[in-house]
Amino acid sequence: MSELSHIIAEATVRVESIEDFCLETVAPILKQWDFCRITGLVTEEQAKQSLDAVAATFSDIVDHPVTGEAASDVMTNFQKMSIGRARHGGVDRPRFMRTLYNPVWCDDIYKMRDNFTALAQVRNILSGMPRDFAIARVEDDVWTAARIHHFPSGGGFMVDHKDTVLPKMLKENDFSGEYYQLLLLLSQKGEDFETGGGTVELNGEMIEYEDYTLRGDILVYNGSTVHGVNDIDPHLRYVQSSPAGRYSALATLFKKLG
Repeated sequence: MSELSHIIAEATVRVESIEDFCLETVAPILKQWDFCRITGLVTEEQAKQSLDAVAATFSDIVDHPVTGEAASDVMTNFQKMSIGRARHGGVDRPRFMRTLYNPVWCDDIYKMRDNFTALAQVRNILSGMPRDFAIARVEDDVWTAARIHHFPSGGGFMVDHKDTVLPKMLKENDFSGEYYQLLLLLSQKGEDFETGGGTVELNGEMIEYEDYTLRGDILVYNGSTVHGVNDIDPHLRYVQSSPAGRYSALATLFKKLG
């Protein structure tokens, strides 16, 4: 076993059901690595079913621009491009990706409702909040921005960074819990894309963790974690109408605006 695969193994916990999950299970891992991998809550088959649903319904015709949507738009099934340096959001964070918003109260067009719910419940438990806090409705002026990130083949990427905007927003909104970002891997490196993938800093080195992870894995970061996405299949031509690429799902708390 290589050193990196050994580290990923040390940072991995298996949980068969949400009832068996607790903060104490992953706290030592997060303290050591600022990173954790959770397996068992979402199966490879469940993640693949969702990815297949995305591909079956995919259309670039409904892509909205990078900016200009109303705050209420992203609280519906809504698809937009996320290209450029993201300075409009208060950061300088170059990326090339597509975001597919799919709140759990909307039509379950991607067969993600159970997956998003599990992801948000883990987030809540880690944050010390009630297990079902702000998942199916707005609570304390925050809601779960359930969404899928698509990093297209042909160069999809996100620069390595630490999360700063969302922790600041939650603090300003008097959110009492700790900040954690969770990703659910829907695609599989070697099957859905060839090169590149999600990155995380471990032992001072940026690694592509999808060399060691599986579809259905949940990855946990905190505000100290440096992470990103290396170029996805840059040797291929980018085709806007193609669903090919890397996919991950998030269930982040957003402040309700407007």
